[in-house]
Amino acid sequence: MSLFHRGPRYKRRTVRKFEKRGQYIDDRGYARYSDSDDLVHRYVAAKYVVGRKLLPNEEVHHKNGNKLDNRSDNLIVLSHDQHMNQHPNPLLKRILTGRRNKYD
Repeated sequence: MSLFHRGPRYKRRTVRKFEKRGQYIDDRGYARYSDSDDLVHRYVAAKYVVGRKLLPNEEVHHKNGNKLDNRSDNLIVLSHDQHMNQHPNPLLKRILTGRRNKYD
């Protein structure tokens, strides 16, 4: 369930929590630092997961699918191809399964 589908009260609480940390949630649902606009999950992965700067072809994947869960044990660093294997094309998925969504 998306952050924005849980109701306005949940959204306000979550937004305030991130503002206290000097962060904000961008229009794609990712947490960013307010002063530099850097993505929080990329910073955490660079510092605590791999211990170096991320290469341009490396992407960070949230294991549990929650874009706001930026704990180091929830993040893994993958190449672009590996990351795309984690997120299959929705059109291809629909063709293979014959379903439009999980309720069909």
